[in-house]
Amino acid sequence: MAHSPAAVDAAAAAAAELPSTLHEPMPPTNYGAFEVSVETDIGGRKHQEDRFTVCPALIAGRDDAAFFGVFDGTVGDFASDSVKDLVVPHLVSNRGWQRVVSLLQQQQQQQTAAAGDGEASESGAAAAAAAAAAAAGLPEALATAAIL
Repeated sequence: MAHSPAAVDAAAAAAAELPSTLHEPMPPTNYGAFEVSVETDIGGRKHQEDRFTVCPALIAGRDDAAFFGVFDGTVGDFASDSVKDLVVPHLVSNRGWQRVVSLLQQQQQQQTAAAGDGEASESGAAAAAAAAAAAAGLPEALATAAIL
C-alpha cells in the first residue's frame, strides 16, 4: 500500500499536537482497549531514580495505540528524567513514525469502506502495524510495540 505525500503531511500536522503523557503512579485505569496501572518501589534507596512514561493515546482517534516506557535511573535521575519527557515527542515527530500513522489511517479508512460494502476484513491491528512499519522502513518491533 503506497502512502501519499499529503497523507504523510497530515500525519506530520497531527504530530504537532503532542499526545498527553502520564508520569505519576496510578491505580488500574481503563483506556478502552487496555487497562494500565503504575506503581513504583525504591527499595532501600534514598531517592527514586527510575522514571516511566505512559501515553494511552499515541495516535489520535485510535484506542489501540499506546506507548509505555520504563527508564532506569543509573547513578542519578538526570538521564531517566530527561528521557521520560523526550521519548514521545521524539517518536511522534519522527518522519518514519508519521508514515506509519499515515498508513494505519489509510488502512483503517479502507477497512471502514470495505465494511460498508459488505466485505469482511480479516486484517488485525498487529498485521497492519507490521505492514505499515515495513512500508515505512522501520523495524516491525517499533510499530507492533505501540499497536495493541
